[in-house]
Amino acid sequence: MTTSVPFGYIADGQLFLAMIKATLEHGWYLSNGDLGAPLGSNWHDYPVASGDSLHLLILHALSVFSDNYVVVLHMFYLLGYALTAISAFAVLRLLDVSRGPAIVCATLFTLLPYHLALQEAHPFHTAYWVIPIACFLVLALLLDRQLFRRREGSPRGPLAFASRTTLATLGACVLVGSAGANYYSVFTAGLVLIAGLVAAVRFDWRRSLATAGVVAAAILAVLALNALPSIIYDAQHGATDEALVRSPQESELYSLSLFDLLAPSPGHRIGPLDELRQDYVETSPTPIVARAPGLGLVAALGFLWLIGFAIASLITGRPWVDRWRIHGAASAAALIAFLIGTTGGLGLFFAHLVTPEIRVWNRLQLFIAFFALVAVGALLDLAIRRLGPSGRGRVAATALLAVVLVVGFFDQSNSTYIPPYDQMRAEFESDGAFVDSIEDELGPDAAVFQLPYAPFPEWWPSSGMNAFDSFRGYLHSDDLRWSYAAAAGRPENWQPGVIDESVAQVLPRVWAAGFAGVFIDRHGYPDNAQQLEAAIREEVGEPPLVAPDGRFSFFDLREYGDALGLTSAEIDELKSATLSPLLTQAGLGLVRFQPPNGNYSPNFRMDGTTAQLGLVNPSGGEREATLELSLAPDAAADVEVTFPDGSSGVVKPGRTLRETLSLAPGTVIVQLQSKSDAAPGFIGARLYDSDLEALGERAAGVGVQP
Repeated sequence: MTTSVPFGYIADGQLFLAMIKATLEHGWYLSNGDLGAPLGSNWHDYPVASGDSLHLLILHALSVFSDNYVVVLHMFYLLGYALTAISAFAVLRLLDVSRGPAIVCATLFTLLPYHLALQEAHPFHTAYWVIPIACFLVLALLLDRQLFRRREGSPRGPLAFASRTTLATLGACVLVGSAGANYYSVFTAGLVLIAGLVAAVRFDWRRSLATAGVVAAAILAVLALNALPSIIYDAQHGATDEALVRSPQESELYSLSLFDLLAPSPGHRIGPLDELRQDYVETSPTPIVARAPGLGLVAALGFLWLIGFAIASLITGRPWVDRWRIHGAASAAALIAFLIGTTGGLGLFFAHLVTPEIRVWNRLQLFIAFFALVAVGALLDLAIRRLGPSGRGRVAATALLAVVLVVGFFDQSNSTYIPPYDQMRAEFESDGAFVDSIEDELGPDAAVFQLPYAPFPEWWPSSGMNAFDSFRGYLHSDDLRWSYAAAAGRPENWQPGVIDESVAQVLPRVWAAGFAGVFIDRHGYPDNAQQLEAAIREEVGEPPLVAPDGRFSFFDLREYGDALGLTSAEIDELKSATLSPLLTQAGLGLVRFQPPNGNYSPNFRMDGTTAQLGLVNPSGGEREATLELSLAPDAAADVEVTFPDGSSGVVKPGRTLRETLSLAPGTVIVQLQSKSDAAPGFIGARLYDSDLEALGERAAGVGVQP
């Protein structure tokens, strides 16, 4: 495996590769002129790294050693192991765990199955070195340790609490809010608030609640500050619901289960244990991608100990005596984390009552693992004290620590976590060679139109494609611009207005919009794009360039465009109309339908008896359009349609209603009303630009789809 080939060249791994490449080449990832061509791409609606500003700065620092973004990612990934080990060890020592057990537990925490399973596919999530710091804030509350302390001899006033303890706590909050991958930051704030409530019952309730409130507020304030560019962008341009659509049900899908936490890791070295995990995966309705990889044997035993300790404390009613206080605090913290993240837990309430955007609650396993390993470290300390300080006692203690470390390591690691290096290298090198050949042919700054159209940011992939496969061309290019990654619901995302037309209509528009060629991912089509390529070849007159491994093809449009015979004025008019297409938009009571194969769909779902459909004219002038509304033959009811001018019509099942409209700039609303008490279900909505069709007819050799 060469250092210039990524470990995670698939799905989310490609998203983070693109983000890192953009960060290093453009300074930050939120705006990128090489994507979303020709208007550019912005990720303000999908600030996937808003909670990772510190990690992005670390990437910039590492770029001093290499200008290759893959090499920088490798360095960042390896640095994450070191930072996690150092952070875990330091926090364990702060919690009075002795050096030997702290080394063992910090090592096992660093090498959790979670870390090995995600690898570079989620580099910011696997750089979880802030988790021990976050856990310390939670445990400090439950142990009644002061996180804010007055300066000795300081008079009352704003700086009265500016002590080293206070500054260290605020520094910890800054780290958690700036390197917490969003999720860890929000999780920490929630755990701190609930821990504050628990501490208020046992200790000084005013101090406990005030401390918890300030810590949680500080973390969330830092997180909000990191997300400020996106907050400002939404305030200036308005928020959109189309770029990122998540539902509370996803919080249930990505929740924790007790079996997931305690079960053996996938691909366990011991056959029966691996079979146990496989049997669970095969019989569980939850897809494997949503499953937590588990705590590992040592942390799982620690978690079971904490559960038993909590039950015993409740039964006996005995307080946490000094030597058991850390176990009591860790058990309370672990159970709080489990109650938040478990199926049907507090996380689901958060999704319904606050926002469903925090959905992968099973990432709380990292917090549970650390709390469990804190307890293991304390138990190892107790065992070492029992063995005594004699020579034999020290030998036995060393042997005990070695056994725990070796057993834990071999339990948590196995060959399942080894990436398919040869396959990834072959794909990466084939893609790179193909993109290099396109760059050589087109020259610098050329724009490439990509098919199939893939909505950004999130979509269910079609045919043989994976999510974010459309980044592959961009990841290998130095001077090309790509059509993918304009955020859905924004004016830059003009492609839905043209892609559902015939090839004969699309190609002139694409060429007039400034694209020098068409890049096709054959895996995005059930027939390997044979029909599409045949249609394009008939228009262009030349066979495509094909990637070494046969996955991608490319058609040069430059000679084709010159042969169209359009005047400069007609090209400008066609370009303007293409890049400002008329669009349909989901309104109140309407949801855009995402088909199972992931392709773009002009269909919506009407779940109630009333709904609104938005018609968007993003240009600066009035435009004539034809709106087509249709219902499936098995629709439950007729739909009465009221147009912006007050006229109306009825759409019947299996029929299509057509209406010619004059659309002023901006968005107008079409009212939909079911003719019965039943929800009609799916309704098709297509908006045609009459001027654009007329321009297509004037293009030499281009027919208009009837």
